[in-house]
Amino acid sequence: APGKVSLLGDHADRNGGVAVTVALNRGIRLLAAKRDDDRLVAYAASFSEFHTARMDSHLAPSGHRVWHDYLRAVIHQMTLRGVKVPG
Repeated sequence: APGKVSLLGDHADRNGGVAVTVALNRGIRLLAAKRDDDRLVAYAASFSEFHTARMDSHLAPSGHRVWHDYLRAVIHQMTLRGVKVPG
Protein backbone atom coordinates (compact mmCIF):
# COMPACT_ATOMS: atom_id res chain seq x y z
CA ALA A 1 0.00 0.00 0.00
CA PRO A 2 1.32 3.46 -0.73
CA GLY A 3 2.30 5.67 2.14
CA LYS A 4 1.13 9.20 2.64
CA VAL A 5 2.33 12.29 4.38
CA SER A 6 0.31 15.24 5.60
CA LEU A 7 2.34 18.33 4.92
CA LEU A 8 0.41 20.39 7.45
CA GLY A 9 -1.54 17.75 9.32
CA ASP A 10 -5.07 16.43 8.81
CA HIS A 11 -6.79 19.70 9.63
CA ALA A 12 -6.89 23.36 8.65
CA ASP A 13 -3.60 25.04 9.42
CA ARG A 14 -3.25 27.91 11.90
CA ASN A 15 -3.77 30.47 9.12
CA GLY A 16 -7.07 28.91 8.02
CA GLY A 17 -5.58 27.14 4.99
CA VAL A 18 -6.47 23.61 3.99
CA ALA A 19 -3.98 20.88 4.86
CA VAL A 20 -2.64 18.91 1.89
CA THR A 21 -2.17 15.14 2.06
CA VAL A 22 0.00 13.62 -0.68
CA ALA A 23 0.77 9.99 -1.58
CA LEU A 24 4.34 8.73 -1.52
CA ASN A 25 5.75 6.44 -4.17
CA ARG A 26 7.93 4.59 -1.68
CA GLY A 27 7.38 1.07 -0.49
CA ILE A 28 8.91 -2.07 0.88
CA ARG A 29 8.68 -5.68 -0.21
CA LEU A 30 9.56 -8.35 2.26
CA LEU A 31 10.15 -12.04 1.82
CA ALA A 32 10.81 -14.05 4.96
CA ALA A 33 11.63 -17.68 5.62
CA LYS A 34 12.51 -19.58 8.77
CA ARG A 35 16.11 -20.77 8.99
CA ASP A 36 17.45 -23.89 10.68
CA ASP A 37 20.12 -21.92 12.53
CA ASP A 38 20.15 -18.90 14.86
CA ARG A 39 21.03 -16.30 12.25
CA LEU A 40 19.20 -13.29 10.90
CA VAL A 41 20.12 -12.78 7.25
CA ALA A 42 18.62 -9.80 5.48
CA TYR A 43 19.26 -8.34 2.04
CA ALA A 44 18.38 -4.85 0.82
CA ALA A 45 18.08 -4.83 -2.97
CA SER A 46 18.09 -1.02 -2.99
CA PHE A 47 21.58 -1.00 -1.50
CA SER A 48 22.82 -4.41 -2.74
CA GLU A 49 23.80 -5.16 0.87
CA PHE A 50 23.43 -8.11 3.20
CA HIS A 51 23.13 -7.82 6.95
CA THR A 52 23.66 -10.80 9.23
CA ALA A 53 23.41 -11.19 12.98
CA ARG A 54 22.99 -13.97 15.52
CA MET A 55 19.49 -14.05 16.95
CA ASP A 56 20.86 -14.64 20.46
CA SER A 57 22.92 -11.47 20.25
CA HIS A 58 21.67 -8.08 21.38
CA LEU A 59 19.63 -7.00 18.35
CA ALA A 60 18.90 -3.47 19.45
CA PRO A 61 19.33 -0.88 16.69
CA SER A 62 22.88 0.36 16.20
CA GLY A 63 21.86 4.02 16.23
CA HIS A 64 23.76 4.69 13.01
CA ARG A 65 20.54 5.15 10.96
CA VAL A 66 21.23 2.25 8.64
CA TRP A 67 18.56 0.28 6.77
CA HIS A 68 18.76 -2.82 8.96
CA ASP A 69 18.19 -0.90 12.20
CA TYR A 70 14.44 -0.99 11.62
CA LEU A 71 14.47 -4.77 11.27
CA ARG A 72 16.70 -5.15 14.33
CA ALA A 73 14.43 -2.86 16.37
CA VAL A 74 11.31 -4.86 15.51
CA ILE A 75 12.98 -8.14 16.49
CA HIS A 76 14.40 -6.57 19.65
CA GLN A 77 10.97 -5.35 20.75
CA MET A 78 9.42 -8.73 20.03
CA THR A 79 12.01 -10.51 22.18
CA LEU A 80 11.49 -7.99 25.00
CA ARG A 81 7.85 -9.03 24.96
CA GLY A 82 8.76 -12.71 25.23
CA VAL A 83 8.32 -13.69 21.59
CA LYS A 84 10.82 -16.33 20.48
CA VAL A 85 11.99 -15.22 17.04
CA PRO A 86 13.73 -18.01 15.09
CA GLY A 87 16.51 -17.53 12.58
